[in-house]
Amino acid sequence: MSGPLISIILPTRNRLGTIRDTISQIQAQTVAEWELIISDNASDEPGKAAYLDELAASDPRVKVHHQRENIGIHGNWIFCIQQCRGRYYIASTDDDRWGEKAYLELLLAMHDGRVAVVFPNLSIEHLAGGRFQERILTGVYHNGMSRAEVCLQMVTHRQGVLMMGLFNLDLVTKDDLCRVYDHRRNGHCETVGMVRIAREHTVRFQEAATYIHSFYDGNYVRGCDREEVLRDSALSNFILLEDLRLEALNDPSFALAAAMQWKNCVNDARAISRSCRVADGRVVFTTPPAKSALRLFFSRQRKAFKQWLRGSGRKKNSRQA
Repeated sequence: MSGPLISIILPTRNRLGTIRDTISQIQAQTVAEWELIISDNASDEPGKAAYLDELAASDPRVKVHHQRENIGIHGNWIFCIQQCRGRYYIASTDDDRWGEKAYLELLLAMHDGRVAVVFPNLSIEHLAGGRFQERILTGVYHNGMSRAEVCLQMVTHRQGVLMMGLFNLDLVTKDDLCRVYDHRRNGHCETVGMVRIAREHTVRFQEAATYIHSFYDGNYVRGCDREEVLRDSALSNFILLEDLRLEALNDPSFALAAAMQWKNCVNDARAISRSCRVADGRVVFTTPPAKSALRLFFSRQRKAFKQWLRGSGRKKNSRQA
């Protein structure tokens, strides 16, 4: 094999205190045939660059790239993905960690050449309150689910953590993964792309492998402008609605996922309405793109989707068959 078995990406900026633990648990994995691709996104924290350079010098599996200027979180993820040389791809972040030393081994064991991605269970550590939620996806996903059932659970619970799974790059290419992040949305930034992957490929769930997510005020999205996150979340959800609506017209097994996503869109629209004001008898959004985006998607999708829910879509589909 010319390259490593697994490419692990670790896009990072600052967070020297937490990235040490992240890297330590990667190096302790029972599977050792990996490369670790670290892209430091113009960190200004003292000691960060020196630590990464020392790490690369001591472990030839570690490849460190220093960005001279901040290329943004999406750009940094895409840069890391483009450097991958392995047969499999997996991501980690500089403030989360894997729960088991056999984490990679557990995920790898479920790949059989036909499975595109195996994703882990999820635990959430609330750093502010000291609360720990263990294995919250147990009972949500199980193996043997159809693609439509997986998509339904993803849009219902919004906690699929598919993005943190182990991908077979022969089935889901680097270009496919880059397209997941090739946008500038901050709210639900990977949702559309990951559900598309689950819709088009066979995915599996490894209940015994646990991804531990740290929840705190310094997380990326919680540091973004609130209205921007609301706007971007709405955009992502309406784009996903269109994907699922069209999929359901061709395959009725996706109808429940499409209906659930419509509910998500309505809830997001309500959230956005609470972040606007009334002036001169008109509703004025603080962020103009939210106004235009909502008008566009509502006008095109609301009528068509309600007609489809009443059965017009299914009748049309049956006539085409």
